[in-house]
Amino acid sequence: MKTTQFLASAAAALLFSINALSAQDFKCTSWEAYPKGVKEARTQHTLYRDQFKNKQYAEALKLWEPLFESVSSPEEAKKRHFDDGITIYSELAKLTQDAAQKKAYLDKMNTLYDHKAKCIGEDLTDRAYQAYNLQAGGYPDAAATLAAYERVLDMGKEKTPYFSLQPTAMLSVYMFGKAPKYDKAFMVALYYRLKEICEKNNTAEYQQAWQAVDAEFKKIEAQIFDCNYYEEQIRPQFKANPNDAEKNKQFLQQLKNRCAEETPLYKEIFEVYQKQIVAEREAKFDELFDAADAYTKGLMLESRDQKDEANKWFEKAFDDPKNGFPAEFTSDDKGKLAYRIAHRYYSGNSYGTARSWCRRASDYKPNWGEPYILVGMMYASSGKLCGPGTGWDSQV
Repeated sequence: MKTTQFLASAAAALLFSINALSAQDFKCTSWEAYPKGVKEARTQHTLYRDQFKNKQYAEALKLWEPLFESVSSPEEAKKRHFDDGITIYSELAKLTQDAAQKKAYLDKMNTLYDHKAKCIGEDLTDRAYQAYNLQAGGYPDAAATLAAYERVLDMGKEKTPYFSLQPTAMLSVYMFGKAPKYDKAFMVALYYRLKEICEKNNTAEYQQAWQAVDAEFKKIEAQIFDCNYYEEQIRPQFKANPNDAEKNKQFLQQLKNRCAEETPLYKEIFEVYQKQIVAEREAKFDELFDAADAYTKGLMLESRDQKDEANKWFEKAFDDPKNGFPAEFTSDDKGKLAYRIAHRYYSGNSYGTARSWCRRASDYKPNWGEPYILVGMMYASSGKLCGPGTGWDSQV
């Protein structure tokens, strides 16, 4: 219910803002419209300006409001009364703790921006500060504040002021999923739209703004972006420093989660990372080898293609209950390793030893058929090892 009311309120506020120019009779008048004459109008102007300059905004308001009712755009400085009124309302909104009063001040400030647009003309900077003042003043309607920022974006396009970009991103991320408009497709399109603006305005301010925008979207990146986004993020970082093994490990994990191990970028980074790991292990080989258990020693030697030495350590692993295998090595793992050793002996025609390792494999991994099949193959092919080596007597 609250969400429905919130959206209804936002829609109403937005509709009010859109129709403000046509719904109200905004007058663009100078000194002569003041009922008590031009001289008195100028006197009231001087009085409120004194209070304004001293930042006595509540006192200034009492003088500014009745003057503005008749004199909105004095001939010598057509923006002055608008700008002063906007400042008065926005500052008073910041000072009050009363939510209703805060909203009332900011609503009046909003109206002044529309009134000024009618009398002076639309101005991108004015609209940008309108949105900023709504946000800075704590306007309670996030949807209406965002609508003000979106108007700035539509007006400014690639010239949108840099200080409007991060709030647009922040409020859009906040509204994501809260209203039908702010769905995945909208958010992705907005992300690239803001990115393009920052890239076209290659200044320090826009670069800083982009960092802030990007940080906002990272809060929901897993919910809206596909593989292309992550590749765009990772590729330039990898190319800039391909020698950072720790970063490459992180990149591979991200790509594995968001893309697939078959993507070209994953394969490229994986190839580099594998070489880095091998180089790191080689540099620390002796240190790591001395500290490793027997099974890991076998793996390390196997990675160097020292298979005979590796196999000796694999066999030793079974005879060392404390330092033979890593803690996570399961009984099934041991069964598979025992079968692997058995197959090596079978390939070397050492059938007796191979059969012993097949039995060990079956002990560690019961109900597994492979060891039994290998024993059967040994019996079937052992005829040439008996009798004369050929013929009936050998086969029997």
